[in-house]
Amino acid sequence: ALLISPMVLFNLHRDGLPKLSKKEWLMLPAAAFCYAQMTTVFVVALSMTSLANTFVFSNMTSLVIIVSKSLMGLPVLMLEASGSMIGIAGGIICSRDSSSGPSDDGGNEHPQAMLGNLIALSASFGTALYLSIARDLRSKCDLYVFMFGIFFIASFFVLAYMVIANEPVTFDRDPYSGLFGWMDPTPNRLPLELFMAVVINVVGTLGYIAVLKYFDPIVVSTIMLMEPVVGVFIGVWVGVDTMPGVVTWVGDAIVTIGSGMVVYAGAKKTELIDATKAVRPRLDGNNNAPGGTVEMLHTPVTMKRPSHTKGKDPQARSHRKERSSTFSH
Repeated sequence: ALLISPMVLFNLHRDGLPKLSKKEWLMLPAAAFCYAQMTTVFVVALSMTSLANTFVFSNMTSLVIIVSKSLMGLPVLMLEASGSMIGIAGGIICSRDSSSGPSDDGGNEHPQAMLGNLIALSASFGTALYLSIARDLRSKCDLYVFMFGIFFIASFFVLAYMVIANEPVTFDRDPYSGLFGWMDPTPNRLPLELFMAVVINVVGTLGYIAVLKYFDPIVVSTIMLMEPVVGVFIGVWVGVDTMPGVVTWVGDAIVTIGSGMVVYAGAKKTELIDATKAVRPRLDGNNNAPGGTVEMLHTPVTMKRPSHTKGKDPQARSHRKERSSTFSH
């Protein structure tokens, strides 16, 4: 939030506050709660189940959106549904490969794995709601102003959870429990926090919300499955990971194919025709449009009458005159 605050102040000074209704203003903290929920439960699930299971169950967002649309009677493109299923399958393959190594303990490493899986799955529902609300508000609110509100409000939800869960919280710059511990100048605090803020939040999170102006949430949620694919190469680049095995390469290819299918379907679906210039409200005496009725604008078409004399014989002209006289009688 602090990183994008200069852009927020500039845009507010230029455009003012967003023109939102009372209901839409109430949806902003709801979206912030969903954002805080999906990020917090991911971390909670990591302490109860494996990283592979956490990734798989927290990235079922596209499936949640498809099922929700079906239950609500909304149309779902076959290419979108099949592409998201293929992408999830590829993510499962990648996760199974990363978790196939032997356990360090040799025993039951995650005794609360089932509960952790359910908690991770709840992140998919939070992400689906967050993307759906963000899609509705994105076109009515500046991107930086919207994301500043999300980050700012979500931080208080996360703080409330930490207090309720009896997590150690101090109002200082302690690198482990301090609310301002991220300001510690050690290499694994302030520099790492700045890197995460720029790459993850500005490029990643803001990028997802920015493209919601052009794509449906199901497209964005499926693209999120590409995160571990890119993460593998970043891990190898910074020297904290090794090159993946054959199974991971196969899973990455499947994720890429599924994501491409959903993006293609979303791009075809968003090719809309702007017909606002072809309709106008049917106004009553008070300049109101009752019932939202619209009236089509009819463009007058001028047609040239054919000449009665040019290129026609006298018998044909006489026949037309007789027929015209018959109709008039």
